[in-house]
Amino acid sequence: MSAMPAHVAGLADRGVLAVGKAANLIVYDFEGLWIKGMEYKYRYDMPNKDWRRYLPTGGYRYTVVNGELTLEDGKPTGALPGAVLRVTTAQATAAA
Repeated sequence: MSAMPAHVAGLADRGVLAVGKAANLIVYDFEGLWIKGMEYKYRYDMPNKDWRRYLPTGGYRYTVVNGELTLEDGKPTGALPGAVLRVTTAQATAAA
């Protein structure tokens, strides 16, 4: 489900679990997934303090970014191995 979108976006090191690729995973408890209401909340936690909308959710057990555990049972581990990805038009065109 993630290999083709990563390829189309020009992200050659994303989308599959393989040696040498970025290991980004979400492990969830299917029976425990939930969304609290349908009213969006706002967080100002993007680069440059930009905002984003989100819905409070739960049931996510682990989040792994670049092979490092960043979230465990809804609690941050303190690890921040990720970075904002930027894809140039040339990269996206070459991948297509």
